[in-house]
Amino acid sequence: MLPETRATFPCAATYSNVLRTGDPAQVNQLLMDLLTRVSAQKRLPEDQSHVVLDGKTLRAPLHHLAEDQRPMHHMTLYEAKTAIVLKEAMVAEHANELTHLNLFLTPVLLQGRIIRADALYRHHRFCQEVRAAAADYLLVVKHNQPPLDEALSLFFHQPPPDGRDWRTDSLSNKGHGRLETRMLWASTELNDFLAHDWYGVEQVFCLRRRVEHARTCRQEIVYGISSLPPNKADPPRLLALKREHWAMENRLHYRRDGALAEDACQVRKEAAPHVLAVLHSFVLALFDWCQITNVKQHMRCIDAHPLQAVHLLLKSLQEN
Repeated sequence: MLPETRATFPCAATYSNVLRTGDPAQVNQLLMDLLTRVSAQKRLPEDQSHVVLDGKTLRAPLHHLAEDQRPMHHMTLYEAKTAIVLKEAMVAEHANELTHLNLFLTPVLLQGRIIRADALYRHHRFCQEVRAAAADYLLVVKHNQPPLDEALSLFFHQPPPDGRDWRTDSLSNKGHGRLETRMLWASTELNDFLAHDWYGVEQVFCLRRRVEHARTCRQEIVYGISSLPPNKADPPRLLALKREHWAMENRLHYRRDGALAEDACQVRKEAAPHVLAVLHSFVLALFDWCQITNVKQHMRCIDAHPLQAVHLLLKSLQEN
């Protein structure tokens, strides 16, 4: 309750007890539907086209866990540009995220979209189910698929002399005391070779990321595959899609830990951690919608003036 209706705030146990009684899926659906409605007039089709599937382990850094406070893994399907969480689920500590894929790879969620997923999801069934949902995939290749990783490495280090399709683009950004250069090469030359194992593949790419500081320089090379044909995703588009993946890491996962201190939270009973994770995602999406960039600073203002939280929640509704 707010200060106008009672002399003091409820104790911490009251908040925890309320969270325990909530249904995480229903809370997420209610809150994200609200954001979708109020942003409908400003959301462009391209804002909804790119989604990211990734997971985050809650309370991972804690080393004093009780039996009822074990780490929990939170999977999220996230719109990269709007920060809206389309679907989320909690995975048991020793369970595999892949067992929950059927909840996310449905036509209702993916039709007409491009899904970007972490290396964990890069396997044959994932590609088939994404294409069956009338969606496209963009996957980064890492060492957990040695044959594919070796084939792409060999191809881009020793390209065929008679290669007919070899497209490239680069992007540079300067700021924060560093110069970052991204260069991408894309080709359809391996499509026939990979088609048997990687359903729907239309092109492969190599991305080199070089970061130069005043006295140091580091470089990273990653490979990837995509079901997007060249006429839908040329090298500049692939560069943009690859970079948008970090929106989830920087705007969602990092801020849930850094600004909202999620991993240090001691809420642990029943559904309470799950509901709290959903509320954290909603708060950050609301901040993005209201163009609030400094989360910590605004949280301090809200701590001092609680009614601003209500104003923030109703601001979009009042404007629409």
